[in-house]
Amino acid sequence: MNIRDHGQACSSRAADARALLLILGLSDADSLGFLASDASGMDFADHFIEAMRPSSHLRKEEQPMKITKLLTASICTILLAGATAKAADPAPGTIYNSSGIYKVDVKNAAGENLGEIYDFVVDSKTGRISYAVIWYGDTLGFGGKMFAVAPSALKINDTRDMAMLEVKEADFKAAEGFDANRWPAGPDARWGKSADAATGDAKEHKFIRMSSLDNLDVHNEANEKLGDVYGFGIDLSKGQIHYIAMQYGGVAGVGSKYFAIPYKSAEIKALDLKGSNMNFVVQATKADFEGQAGFDTKTWPTTGDVRFKERTQK
Repeated sequence: MNIRDHGQACSSRAADARALLLILGLSDADSLGFLASDASGMDFADHFIEAMRPSSHLRKEEQPMKITKLLTASICTILLAGATAKAADPAPGTIYNSSGIYKVDVKNAAGENLGEIYDFVVDSKTGRISYAVIWYGDTLGFGGKMFAVAPSALKINDTRDMAMLEVKEADFKAAEGFDANRWPAGPDARWGKSADAATGDAKEHKFIRMSSLDNLDVHNEANEKLGDVYGFGIDLSKGQIHYIAMQYGGVAGVGSKYFAIPYKSAEIKALDLKGSNMNFVVQATKADFEGQAGFDTKTWPTTGDVRFKERTQK
C-alpha cells in the first residue's frame, strides 16, 4: 500500500484520530503519543521523532511502511485538528455584517448542503433577532421550503462564507417548512432553541424581515435626511441587532462615510398612515457626522457609537 492508498483512510470529518491511527495499524504507545502532549512532557514533534526511530521488533523491510503510515497519520491529524478549529464557536459578541451573510451556504459537519441563509426575522422595536430563515431546496412548493432556525444555532466560519448547523439533511428533507403566507413568530424548536422565543404569527408581534429594513432612509426628528441604512451589525449568539450601519454623504458610495448608530437609539416610523413608507429616526443632526471619520467597512465595530442617545421605550 502506498501513501495515496493510506491517504484514502483520512476522514473528512473531525473523527477520533486515535481510531484513525488504529486503522493504520499504529497501535503502539509511541505512535499514539504524537496526538497530543502527555504526562511525560513530550510534545507533538518529540513524539513524532521518537516514533520515527527504527523499531527493533520490525524487520528491515517493514521500516519504510511504518514511516509511510506515520507521515499519513500525522497529516490526517493536522487536518482533523483544523476541521475541529473551523467548527469552534465564535468569540462572544462577534459582530457580523447582516448583508454580508445573506445567501451564505449552510452545511452540517458531514458537509451536507442544508440550503442558504435567506433572511432574518426581527422585533422592529427592540432589534431582537427572533430567527434566521433557511431556504432549503429549489423552488418554493416544488421541493423548496423555509425553516425558522434559532440564530444561536448558526456558526459562521472564519472567512464568513459558510454557516454550520447541526441538522441532518435527511431531517430537512422529511420535515415541512413553514407557510410562506404565515411566517412564525419564533424559531422551530427542532432546529435550535431560543430562551425568549415568541409564539404564534409574526404579524401578531412587531416583527419584520430584516432585509425589508435595508436601504431605509435615516432621518432626524426635524425630518432631515441624514443617510441610508447600509446594513446592520448583528450578534447571532445573543440574537440581537447591535447597531444600524448608516451610510452618510457621498455619491453612489464614493466619498461616503459609515457610522454605527445603536439600534436602541433609533426608532422606525412611517411617513404615511398606511405604514408603507418607513424610515429610521434618530436624535442627531448633520453636525454629528460632519468632520467625523466613521468606521472602515472592512472592519465593522463591535459596538455602536455611544454619542447617540438611547431612545425612551414606549
